[in-house]
Amino acid sequence: MKSDVVGLLLLLLILGAAFAAVAGVQVWLHQSGIGSVEPGMVLVFQVDPESEAAGRPVDMAQLLPILEKRINPGWPRRGRVQVVDPGRVEVGIAGDDAAATQRIQSLVETQGTLELRILAHPQHHGDLARRAGASNGPQVRNDANQLLAWWVPVIKGRQGILGADGELVKRSVRRDNEQVLEVLVVNDTFQVNGSYLVEAAASVNEMEQPCLNLTFNETGSSLLAGLTGANLVGPPFAGPNVAVPPPYRRLGIILDGRLHSAPAIQNVISRQAAITGGLSPGEAQDLARVLHAGALPVPLKRVELFRTAR
Repeated sequence: MKSDVVGLLLLLLILGAAFAAVAGVQVWLHQSGIGSVEPGMVLVFQVDPESEAAGRPVDMAQLLPILEKRINPGWPRRGRVQVVDPGRVEVGIAGDDAAATQRIQSLVETQGTLELRILAHPQHHGDLARRAGASNGPQVRNDANQLLAWWVPVIKGRQGILGADGELVKRSVRRDNEQVLEVLVVNDTFQVNGSYLVEAAASVNEMEQPCLNLTFNETGSSLLAGLTGANLVGPPFAGPNVAVPPPYRRLGIILDGRLHSAPAIQNVISRQAAITGGLSPGEAQDLARVLHAGALPVPLKRVELFRTAR
């Protein structure tokens, strides 16, 4: 009799453990967007037809690991990424939360290119300013057709990152039925970009505002030090009865072709730089995830969104 009771208890424990395991798998499936535990959303992306990469062969073996790092940086998984056709990718997520869907879309569509450039100032770059004013094109070239500078849009709603001096070379143009503020960035020989990045981490600055800290490798640090050292000038105010030196020059931090931050160069910057100004904690985290995963070899654009059935 006693052995029967013990056997029954063991059976109940085994069944309970099995039920818990199945429930755990269901929870994981729900969180990862894999399986059919509940309806979900599927986002379909393809190479942006308006990009220069349109029509070129796509190395999916290079593309998929980057997307996995962006969408699924750790456990639990947030989405299922798979190739459905050459140059076409599906991302499946559980549920129908609009904010989560938009966040996944942003993580995929952000190409992740990063450049650090000097922003043109009329007092320091008078010839560039005059050439830019004489042309309505996207670039400024010299008489030998060499690229000297180009226009970059300021990220929407972040005009305040340009600082209080208001003396940068800028213009307002109409793009896609809206006014866009653009600044002129100077071509240089240092070419500091995201290929030298070793870390991108969301943090807060001394004002307790969200920011994104960028850390470069040895080569990138040397190039960034050269770029900022060559553009280091005195502060705008040197005291009474003292000649006022020119204003600080500004370092443009450009992500996906848009200006995200423009810190004044007050000393030589080498290993680290930061994106600040108007970022939310979520935006800082997502930008860190994108830059840490690396740039996409081709830009992607969402072309379809549909709901899955149970």
